[in-house]
Amino acid sequence: MTELKILRAKVDKLSYPPSVIKINGEIPGLGFFPGADGMLEKSDKISDKKIMVLGQDQDNEQGFKRSLDRGYEDYSKTWQNMKALFGIAGISIVDCFFTNCIMGIRKNSKSNTGKSPAMKEPEFLRQCLEFLEFQIALLNPRAIVSLGAVPASLLCMISQNLNIRLGGEIKFSEIDSRQIAVSEAVKFENIPELQTMIILLTHPSYRQINAKRRKYGHHTGSDAEIAMLQEIKLN
Repeated sequence: MTELKILRAKVDKLSYPPSVIKINGEIPGLGFFPGADGMLEKSDKISDKKIMVLGQDQDNEQGFKRSLDRGYEDYSKTWQNMKALFGIAGISIVDCFFTNCIMGIRKNSKSNTGKSPAMKEPEFLRQCLEFLEFQIALLNPRAIVSLGAVPASLLCMISQNLNIRLGGEIKFSEIDSRQIAVSEAVKFENIPELQTMIILLTHPSYRQINAKRRKYGHHTGSDAEIAMLQEIKLN
């Protein structure tokens, strides 16, 4: 069984709560896993991708239907802003596996932003975090790029030493003031052989609003997030 088929078989075995609808490979073009393959080119192999790009969850029903109708996701503001940022930073999306912490889409939700309803489902969240660990172990990435505060908080739940808990909601101003937007040699509880870099970006769909407040080294604003991504060394 190929790596992609292994992941899809595991998605099928998850027990979904009433607030989340299972999706598994319905989008043929570019998009995040599990709705799409998570890669620019068609491939059954994931472990040759050097960067994991991690979102919270895929979409709500309306947004997912729009992507189904088009056959791809990269028409969205999230994708357009992300591709522009990666291009300036010199990160090729060919090197990336785009995936989510939470499998599925939001049922009966008017919003695809903010916390997923799955965050209120402890058993399903536990399954998703185990699945995230499996994805990370399979990929063995040089870096994990977290898109927004929620994936960052979920990575904390499975990491040994990702020290970004700040006594409540994650705030990027505090992350930047503590100089922990880029964390090297991050370890995971159940993947003892792996260490990787984790980079904490604001969510791409709100880059114009939030990125201007970022600070990294002597860089500010959008230049700060560009500099963060440029810390990734693939060679």
